[in-house]
Amino acid sequence: MKKLLLPIIALVAMCHMTASAAQSVYYSQAANDPVQALWDDEVAKNDMVAIAFYVSAENASQFAGSQVTKMTIYSGESFNIANPQYPVSKNINLFQHGEIYFTYELGAEPFYTQRADLSSKPLAKNEITLTKPVTIQAGKAFYCGFRGNVTDPGDAYIPVDGLKSDNEDWAWCGNCKNGKWTWFNVASDFGNITGGITVTGDKMPQSSIMPIDISVSQGLFAGEDNNLKVYLRNMGINKIETIDFSCKIGSEAAYTNTVRLDKAANFGEEFIALLPGVPTKSVGHNIPVEFSITKVNGTDNPFAKNVVKQNADCYKRGTEYTANLLVEECTGTWCQWCPGGIEFMNRAVEAFEEGRVIPIAAHLTQSTSIDPMNCSTYLNWANTYSAGFPTAIVNRRPDFRFVPNTESIIEYAMEMLDDVSLEPTYATVAAKATLSDDKKNVNATVDVTFSFDITKAKYRVAFILTEDNVGPYAQTNGYDAKNHMFGWEKKGSPVSMTYNHVARYYKSYPGIENSLPATITGGKTMQYSTSIPATNVDNTANMNLVAIVMDMETGKVINSVMVPASKFTGINDVTSDADADADAVYYNLQGVRMPADQLTPGIYICRKGDKATKVLVR
Repeated sequence: MKKLLLPIIALVAMCHMTASAAQSVYYSQAANDPVQALWDDEVAKNDMVAIAFYVSAENASQFAGSQVTKMTIYSGESFNIANPQYPVSKNINLFQHGEIYFTYELGAEPFYTQRADLSSKPLAKNEITLTKPVTIQAGKAFYCGFRGNVTDPGDAYIPVDGLKSDNEDWAWCGNCKNGKWTWFNVASDFGNITGGITVTGDKMPQSSIMPIDISVSQGLFAGEDNNLKVYLRNMGINKIETIDFSCKIGSEAAYTNTVRLDKAANFGEEFIALLPGVPTKSVGHNIPVEFSITKVNGTDNPFAKNVVKQNADCYKRGTEYTANLLVEECTGTWCQWCPGGIEFMNRAVEAFEEGRVIPIAAHLTQSTSIDPMNCSTYLNWANTYSAGFPTAIVNRRPDFRFVPNTESIIEYAMEMLDDVSLEPTYATVAAKATLSDDKKNVNATVDVTFSFDITKAKYRVAFILTEDNVGPYAQTNGYDAKNHMFGWEKKGSPVSMTYNHVARYYKSYPGIENSLPATITGGKTMQYSTSIPATNVDNTANMNLVAIVMDMETGKVINSVMVPASKFTGINDVTSDADADADAVYYNLQGVRMPADQLTPGIYICRKGDKATKVLVR
């Protein structure tokens, strides 16, 4: 899978399609309007690129003899990495000119093309009427979409709905170099590509529903009735009042039930249904969930074989953990739009209870733009996750990465943060830290516990040092009367300020090898200790230690914790109410108390009464 970058998040809105004619339906597997656009970082200027929708042979048979009369394509948006002076705040779509096409095989010569121009407005809906409608043949699968030459490698031309799915048909993207096409699918990481086709004919399907997606992000619980949220589209020309569904979880027998909709779904309408009472006995990580609609209004659903799939974490009640929200931001004092990132970070911290949001501001120098707080050990992180300056990402989730450079984006991001905060996680992390006597190193110990047994596990621990009250330094500010940012438009430029959450050192990006075992036992706490250089920290009294647990397969942060300097544990924090004749108490160099009869060779701190000395055990 190629690395894809997400420049921005926009408002999510369910799309209620209306028929363009008495017997027309909108065919799409996207669950809603685009929430973000992607670019392919292997694309060069003027390369031909394409997005492709797929209609299977079975689904084509449902519309045999009908015609494709329109195609809906959504605009991308700019994030011009090759032209830094291009203002990110414009967010216009630069990938505007190309053609719609139909083909029987990806990369093959199309059997139909038509010139098409897209709106310059980002994530805008473009309806293109075919000058010569394409007739759908029974049993004949086909691809269709939009293609053209990118103006710049930074063009974000792939609009997606943000709802990850295992649909490996709909969401194809391609680029052509030297006449050879390369194709990849973005559904599992970013969701389906938004857009689709309008099909018109005399014999449209009736009592037909296509399942689009299923949401299991909040986990399922064994021994309980679970409510599932599913995204559906009425593909028939009549109203839908009842649906029969099938849901298979793991190796269990499929659960079936009939549900009457709270509100009848109209012809061509996309809607969300909450399906109550789905039981499971499964417990574990990434258990497959398969969902389909078998009947509609009591009759067989023509799209019954369209199955949507997602993996779910299935818990025993009480074994789920609260996920802290690691918010990392790519920023710079030289960046005129980065005050938006500062504003979002501050709002995120203030919106939750202390310790729930873990903020890290990664200041970086870019070319000749020097940042006095440059953190070179965060550069590899930025190359992987950043979409430019500013970029914020939560728990390194590709579906929640955005450029917080407008008030509306920040307001929407706060709503998204609330949603993410409700999702449980399957690992918890606790950390302790001490500062060395010479204040040059932080000795850190982390305890990690998982909910499940996991074999062939690929998880690592990583540590980051941050610092508060850094500066003052001069912050460039591009906000003014035309570009508002919660009061920054009144501050002028530059703005003298002190900075919080400043990244000072990242220990072994992305994570420390062998810090967690390959076989994990659920409920068993694992411990790892290491030393982290603190020489980049100006004032250790303002220092914070952040410990994270990463899934190395997905790059996501499973959980994290922050320890401020005020809560560093160590011998200075140990009080004694014993007299000089009390038994000796031993601590390792991380400040953890050790049983006197179980000391292994090494250096320990021995406290006896109110005196502490270092001792060497051989």
